[in-house]
Amino acid sequence: MQKIKFPATGPWKTHFPTDGSEIGGVDPASFGFFVVPGEKQSVLMNMSGTKTPGGFPAWMLYPASPIQLPAGEPTMNMELEFKLWVDQNTQTAANVIETDTIFVIKGADGKTYSYNCSAQIVIASGMLEVGSPNAGWFSTGIKVADFLPNTEYTIRISYTVNTVTHVGSVNSYTVNDTAYIVPSAGLNVPGAVSTWTPGAYLQLQQGSLPAAMPFTLRFGDEFIYRICAENPAV
Repeated sequence: MQKIKFPATGPWKTHFPTDGSEIGGVDPASFGFFVVPGEKQSVLMNMSGTKTPGGFPAWMLYPASPIQLPAGEPTMNMELEFKLWVDQNTQTAANVIETDTIFVIKGADGKTYSYNCSAQIVIASGMLEVGSPNAGWFSTGIKVADFLPNTEYTIRISYTVNTVTHVGSVNSYTVNDTAYIVPSAGLNVPGAVSTWTPGAYLQLQQGSLPAAMPFTLRFGDEFIYRICAENPAV
């Protein structure tokens, strides 16, 4: 098993809805991130208010460069692991906690494709959603237990990318020791030919409800991608 690590201290960049990045939602009135160095290194994301009343404010944090992956095999089983804390406002203020990875891989056929492997928790319902094979979001019908404030959670998201048939899947979303398995109808999202530099493009999206109350998410101390011999969700 191979591990690729990206520290919570970055370097990071940001996107917001009106900067041309095409992320959904509307601009928050204020947003930002704060890096905590040292033994308990982490990155905090915070947002508050809205520039468009009635809309859903959102913004994105992502590494300044793609995270390098090994050469593409016909089938690539991967897993992302990170630690998450929410604050006392998250359960009432947040719309979603979204963690996406766009895998850009040059496959065994010599072609470079991007695979959008997205997962999010809808906080009000606890529903796990993943990127749909038919575009948009696919509701798994699975409710994830509420995140308690100021409690450490270990999140693991498993993926499979087939570089021959050019499809990618989010297989499961694990919170501590509880694995939520994505139904077969939510697997095999078609990839797209890409000119991007190969690698893993991690995207952390923070989104609030239209009331736009402030809340903070904390991630630490590193993000780990594992390249696995077998599907870790099985």
